Amino acid sequence: MSLTLVTNPVTTVAGVVNNIFAGFEDTEFVFQRKDMTGVSVTSGTGTTSRISTSSDLSSYLSIGDAVYLYAEGSTYTYNKTGLVTKLDTTYIEVDIDYIENASTNSYINYFLNYYVEAELVNVDNSDVKVVDFSLKDDGTAAGVVIINVGIANDLNSLDFEYSSREIEEMRTKFKMQYKQVYTSSSESFTLISDEIILVYAVEQPTIEKFINQFEYPELYEGYPNGVILCHSDSNNDASQINLVYDELDLNESDLVTNQGLVSFSNDEHGLIFVDFTGKSINANTEYIKFKATFSASPDWLAADWLPADWATT
Repeated sequence: MSLTLVTNPVTTVAGVVNNIFAGFEDTEFVFQRKDMTGVSVTSGTGTTSRISTSSDLSSYLSIGDAVYLYAEGSTYTYNKTGLVTKLDTTYIEVDIDYIENASTNSYINYFLNYYVEAELVNVDNSDVKVVDFSLKDDGTAAGVVIINVGIANDLNSLDFEYSSREIEEMRTKFKMQYKQVYTSSSESFTLISDEIILVYAVEQPTIEKFINQFEYPELYEGYPNGVILCHSDSNNDASQINLVYDELDLNESDLVTNQGLVSFSNDEHGLIFVDFTGKSINANTEYIKFKATFSASPDWLAADWLPADWATT
């Protein structure tokens, strides 16, 4: 028996972990269920198909229960569900018309009352649920099971304080754990180690980028304005993110470079708002380029903490 994670929405491309997703889009884990693999199909009683089994299934099945069969033959592929007509210690027969022998890439699904149960849990403690209910899907007969974790976006909110900060109201971080449930099952949860970050958005943001809907958004000096950085704390081992900007003229040549804005801890994640209101801009500036870099945080030298450095009287 097996359940395989086929599609994990979290991917790593060129060293960048992509684990931030738009909350109003589907964020799906896809599984493939194969209750027993390596079966073979031969001719059964009458027109039925006989399916070899590696163990006695009489404790799971009764005459009349449904079984899904997939098996590739030389000219025909079985891809059907049929009812059990005979049970033996080494085979079962089902009312699927026998066409030819088949055993390639073969499997059957026979567990009764089957579904996959998933929980969205705290990234540091899987005993703490992020949402207080389970997600369940019984999948297709062929065993494709989809768990969509986008429901956690209901925890997010659009409103946020207008200041340079991590927008905690607009993101939710969690992990997912899952298990198979069926008649007489006793499985425990399996935790997927990848973290998911859902943000309050209707389309997928580009991770580790400043995000906007325009190629050249306009900023008006003297009016409230700012930019948003999409960042995951799964990326980069440095402990600090530094936000700076360049001022460019009409020809996009540098006038001022690497002007400091604000720094954030690399632990902050999701959507990070950077307030740009009230900045003094060069008279010839036509374009502003925002940049983010990683660095180590400043630290105290050990000598700074020696007892002799502290006054005692």
